Amino acid sequence: MASRDGVFISYAKQDQVRLEPLAQYLSDEGFAVLFDSVGPAINEALDQVACIVVAWTTTSVASQDVQWQASQAQRRAILVPLLLDSNAQVPEEFAELRPLDLSSWDGTVGTELQQLADRVRSLVQLEPGETISEDYLSDDQKIAIAQRAVSEFEELTDRIPDSISTVLIESSGAAADLRGALDQVSRTYDVVDAAIGDFIGAGTAGIKDRTIDPDLFGKWRGGSLKKRIRSGSGHCGFIRLHYRRHDGLRRQITGRLSPEDLKKADQIFDRLSQADGDLFAELTNIGDVLTSKSSRIVNLVRGRQEEHALKIVSQDLEELLPLQDQLSEAMAKLQQRAYRLGYAESE
Repeated sequence: MASRDGVFISYAKQDQVRLEPLAQYLSDEGFAVLFDSVGPAINEALDQVACIVVAWTTTSVASQDVQWQASQAQRRAILVPLLLDSNAQVPEEFAELRPLDLSSWDGTVGTELQQLADRVRSLVQLEPGETISEDYLSDDQKIAIAQRAVSEFEELTDRIPDSISTVLIESSGAAADLRGALDQVSRTYDVVDAAIGDFIGAGTAGIKDRTIDPDLFGKWRGGSLKKRIRSGSGHCGFIRLHYRRHDGLRRQITGRLSPEDLKKADQIFDRLSQADGDLFAELTNIGDVLTSKSSRIVNLVRGRQEEHALKIVSQDLEELLPLQDQLSEAMAKLQQRAYRLGYAESE
């Protein structure tokens, strides 16, 4: 049974005898080492252990099993690569991760194994991160879905009939209900934008200083940005309440709008009233993205892969900046719409 603080060692079977002293050393250091796992136990270990040590040799670089195990470790950012043969050609997809050079290791306990134990310990001692639901969507897919959600929110709010403004002038209650309904969209924009802004700000500072603050990203790895988004976002139920309750916005605009405009308003607010399962969720799922990205960054830094972590941060910013720009534009448009329709609160 693999433990969540365990260490899995990936190697070619031809190298087993060569690596036994290394596995024994890690075990003597107090780590729960999985060294000779076979069959289904390997898959379980790859999903559960805190660290995966991959031993690159002239033999293992050609092993599809080792490469697959290394890819799973890289996906979870828990890979500690070792170079046991100086002439081993590490597969290109793993070449950017700086391996610990054990090519001169003579099989005895020394500085090389102590350095390995330090790297392993830095990953094993990490607090468990926030659990992310396995929905088979990549981060960039979730970002694209969030962008589509923002676009639909914009399209819906832009279609609210201008004729409603005449009702709002006459009824402060109608203005309050429209403001209360669309505030759910605004709140969601605001909280997601702020969370992305914090991540981008920390990442930009890290790139500028060439160092990443693992404690800050560590808090986000624990799900703090995700929780902030969940607690601060709007909900479609409140939109329905403001529009459909017995003395709500719809009752106040009935008979004052043309049948066509009333039908349009019904369609818009009914769509927004059912958005918790898709539009709001698709946008707030950015919390999952920020959590998983933070987890990967922390794991890389703790695994002594700072340069690769900086590259990943740079890629993350490139993915998130378009969504942040879109949110900023959407917030500005919604504010302009508030003034045009006449439901904006006075300063």
